[in-house]
Amino acid sequence: MTHSLIPTWRAGAGNGRLELDLGPAAVDLPEGTRLCLTSQLYPLSGDDIRGGTLAVADGSYLEFVLEPGATCVSVGDLFFSPRHVGEGPASAWLALPDGHVQVLACASMRRDPELAIPAAPVPVPEPFSGPRCTPWPNGMALSGLQARPAVDLSAAGAALDRLRWVLGEIGKTAGRLQEPGGLVLEPRADPSLPPEAYRLEIGTERIALAHGEKGLFPALVTLAQMLEGCTHGFGFPAAGSVIEDAPAYGWRGMHLDCARHFFTVSEIERLLAHMAWLKLNRFHWHLTDDEAWRAEIPSLPQLTGVGAQRGFGRPLTAQLGDGPEGHVGAYSTADMARIVATAANLGIAVMPEIDLPGHSTALLRAMPELVDGQEMPRSYASVQNFFNNSLNPAMPGALETVGAILDDLLAVFPGAEVHLGGDELPARAWATSPVALAAAGERPVLDLQKDFFRRLQARLAAEGRRIALWDEQGRVRSAEPEGALIFCWQDVEVAEKLAEGGYRLVLCPAQATYLDIAESPHWEAAGSGWAGHTSLADSYAFAPEAAVPAARRGQIEGVQACLWTEQVRSWPDLEALAFPRLAAVAETGWTKASQKDFARFIALQA
Repeated sequence: MTHSLIPTWRAGAGNGRLELDLGPAAVDLPEGTRLCLTSQLYPLSGDDIRGGTLAVADGSYLEFVLEPGATCVSVGDLFFSPRHVGEGPASAWLALPDGHVQVLACASMRRDPELAIPAAPVPVPEPFSGPRCTPWPNGMALSGLQARPAVDLSAAGAALDRLRWVLGEIGKTAGRLQEPGGLVLEPRADPSLPPEAYRLEIGTERIALAHGEKGLFPALVTLAQMLEGCTHGFGFPAAGSVIEDAPAYGWRGMHLDCARHFFTVSEIERLLAHMAWLKLNRFHWHLTDDEAWRAEIPSLPQLTGVGAQRGFGRPLTAQLGDGPEGHVGAYSTADMARIVATAANLGIAVMPEIDLPGHSTALLRAMPELVDGQEMPRSYASVQNFFNNSLNPAMPGALETVGAILDDLLAVFPGAEVHLGGDELPARAWATSPVALAAAGERPVLDLQKDFFRRLQARLAAEGRRIALWDEQGRVRSAEPEGALIFCWQDVEVAEKLAEGGYRLVLCPAQATYLDIAESPHWEAAGSGWAGHTSLADSYAFAPEAAVPAARRGQIEGVQACLWTEQVRSWPDLEALAFPRLAAVAETGWTKASQKDFARFIALQA
């Protein structure tokens, strides 16, 4: 008989209850049947469950042994009150006593009572008659507008080929770019200009282009955007117009989590094309987490051999919408080198992230010899419900293992920064580990992370690289400010304290730049709600220069959008959450605050 799962969250005392309804047919299921599911909403304990017993809790993966005759499992003591439908069960199946598995049709989580929220007003674009360009240039003197002119951009050479590739990847057309008799592009390098700066002068027969070392491609993108805009009713600058442009910030990033869900090389290249179109120049590639280890490390093949494969009955359990067959995927060294090369052709540097010492479940299950066998099992948990998930720096071989990982990664990634994570280390990590306690001595055991990161910082510095870390490590000063880059994700307030401590910063506050946060408070809105909701206007309004005192603003290297993929399982999911908010963050990174205009931005997205 076919079964299904209908989950309902009922508001009530505490964080309410999650009802898992299997329907009346479940009354005949054999004794010992287990209900298996993945859900970001989970119980803190098994003490308040009716209709079954919690047998396994591992991240988003939950197993309940059904009571005989039970047709519903009611779960209390929940970790949080959900704000959106996607935070509940995403997949489910029955594990029968005979070893067979029956996949369930998992309905979207209902809310009881339903939440009535008035629809937010949709921004209505005001008429705009200028050229179409996002991010908006920092200097534009228009003599007027004209219809789309014929152009000949052939003098751009290989850069024009890269532009055509970008247009093809993102599905846009700027028309013919090499038309006989058209405005002839005349590019010339100008060493007096900043690296990404350019100056366009529109004439009657030619377009004069002066550019810095890296400014040719951004200038071509500006021209292509304005030409493409002509097909949507926007104008092109008339003869005599001048665009003088350079970015507000040197770091304009996009982060993609490929650990929770795997994206193919071609999908990542498509994202890089979108980034180039928006003049973003840093790709932060999150390659490891509790849920998977995606980066091939030739000297440690077990990391992907075990850590890139999850599913029912595997060392890594199914997670975040997986069925019992699980989710498999890893990037070979050739794959990663291809991404680095594609990005470099577009003026984008790639920063890999290996998230340590927390978020290390995949690493530890692939290399159990790095676990202190005397540590009390399930003695601490992460906010994502993974137990004992942190690499113990005091374990023999721990630092050597990370060193071997870095050796292999540095051979593939030539960029100046390597991100080593450092976020969300549980407060009781290693508190019951005799090895860690002995190494810490009289100090708090969590101080081991400081020793760990400082040694890794020195190792990277010896290779001419800079350590990058999430803001928690700046707060506890796990890295020397000289040679460190801190990513401020929790809030903008922490940026001022870290700047005062001498750190250089990239600002990526969840409340403005996390693209996986839902855009509205509505129950049906895609995305998560732990940081509230972030509308397009919220993303655009983010003002990095206001985060620190004027005297410290030079320590802000830039801004970054982040996309975590707990609920992003496909390219369409990515598109739905990332755009157009990614364009808003891109404009904040490129366009000076004095030149930003939300009404214009909205009009240009139409």
